[in-house]
Amino acid sequence: DVREVQLPADCNGSQEQTFRTALSEFETCAKFNFEQAMETIADAFVGVSLECLLAWGPLLENMGDGSNAAFMSPVALKIPDKCLNGYLGQNPFGDMLRMTLLYPGRTLTCFSLLSNKLPACTLQEWPIPLIGPILQKISCLLGASKPFLEEQLQEEASSLGECLTEIDSRSCTEITMNCFGDMLLSLPEPLLGVPMPDMLAEVAGSDLTDKYQRFITKCVKEPWGGWTAPTGTGGSMSSSGSSASQALLGAENPTGQVASPAKAKSGRVGSFFGGLIVGLIITGGVWFRQVRKQKQRQHAQFKAVGPHLELS
Repeated sequence: DVREVQLPADCNGSQEQTFRTALSEFETCAKFNFEQAMETIADAFVGVSLECLLAWGPLLENMGDGSNAAFMSPVALKIPDKCLNGYLGQNPFGDMLRMTLLYPGRTLTCFSLLSNKLPACTLQEWPIPLIGPILQKISCLLGASKPFLEEQLQEEASSLGECLTEIDSRSCTEITMNCFGDMLLSLPEPLLGVPMPDMLAEVAGSDLTDKYQRFITKCVKEPWGGWTAPTGTGGSMSSSGSSASQALLGAENPTGQVASPAKAKSGRVGSFFGGLIVGLIITGGVWFRQVRKQKQRQHAQFKAVGPHLELS
């Protein structure tokens, strides 16, 4: 027999207080409001994806014939402002992704702490109720992934160290093309020049961190200001005027042709971060699915009882 999944009972007064305190402590720890991110994650993801699709549409049309050489190098591309502000800007969804990318060590630790503090009940919020047991499991899995990420970052630091050699004597184009596939050096404009994530900085050490900063100083004239923007303030951050990648490619490659990368790396760390973000998005999806089941069950019960109702 197929057993119907039931949502945990609603939180009582003390459980609700415990739930809200845990979320508040998580916000203080991780520097973003996880509850707001989950409440808006579906609308944000769908809306921003449509914005990005419309913005990228003309460029994607050229992929079929292979005439767009820019696709050979991510740094030759530029993310549209609307797409960038939606995914990484000052909004609940953007705050969550931005803080997770910049401070994965801190974020994963905060998730680990959160998993031990949530009660096994459902906090009724609109439009998405927060389901304690589901959030516990997801937070626990995210927190437990930290050792795996540390292992991957060891490889990333080694690869980055091989790329960032002779920075003063090599051109920016040569560095970015030879390092194609490294997480930090393969970002499109205007994300190139992202501050080194906290865990990677710990693994890399001061020498490699200094080399990366020298690369930014030399090759990224206007890093995206959104990386250092505060969370929870709303608004958008424009990248207009930030043309570092295009400038360095155009200045050092007068023909306008994009050089082919010397080698491609596995990008395992990038895949991990992608998986981490997808995990956060799935959190919202799981909640939607459970709520939808509950509403369908209530609707079925109403239809079964409806014919027997009498008005007095």
